[in-house]
Amino acid sequence: GVTEIDWDETKVKRAMMDASNEVMSLVISEKLNTTQPYIIGETRRVSTLVTSLPKRDPLLQPYNELGIEII
Repeated sequence: GVTEIDWDETKVKRAMMDASNEVMSLVISEKLNTTQPYIIGETRRVSTLVTSLPKRDPLLQPYNELGIEII
């Protein structure tokens, strides 16, 4: 899922995700496939993932399989 290290940030991001029809996530490669203590929402809620990795990078395979657009 989408996670956060800070509880206050989690509450804000959770509210934004819940109020949105589409969710874009900006992520650096070092944070892919890692978890933090607080859950914002499920990965399937993300419609677009923005990263510096190439679209076919093996780290992105789980997101490609979920049908998440990779930019």
